[in-house]
Amino acid sequence: MDSAEPFIYTIEFGFLPFCLSPPVNVTISAVKANSAVVTWDIPEGDPVIGFAITQQKKDVRMLRFIQEVNTTTRSCVLWDLEEETDYIVHVQSISMSGSSPLSEPLRFRTPKEAETQASKSKAVETEQCRETNSNTMYRNKEKCLMNTTH
Repeated sequence: MDSAEPFIYTIEFGFLPFCLSPPVNVTISAVKANSAVVTWDIPEGDPVIGFAITQQKKDVRMLRFIQEVNTTTRSCVLWDLEEETDYIVHVQSISMSGSSPLSEPLRFRTPKEAETQASKSKAVETEQCRETNSNTMYRNKEKCLMNTTH
């Protein structure tokens, strides 16, 4: 009997999996003693279906992980923050094939609760001065100037 050698065919498919880019233009706004808003952009063309955010207190190993899918949202409110605390935030894009690398770290500090209230009060007084008509503005000019310059 002749021994036939089996034929082995090896077919290699060379491809690189699609790789998401990390979010860009990551910013923090509306920073208050207990909350802040993180916003970001995604590079055009990335098939993003959601996001993941890691939030960490500076010099603390524990972190909060927020993930949301099936959304086109490009912002998230960070809640339950502690006043006068330093935080580090990263954002990742999520696609059907996985997650992007982390964005560059973004550092911010929450203010003291009293500073948040004082800032809010000053903004309301300033707006009230702007909304008054010219007669009232003239009579209250001194008061408005006092409130907006301090």
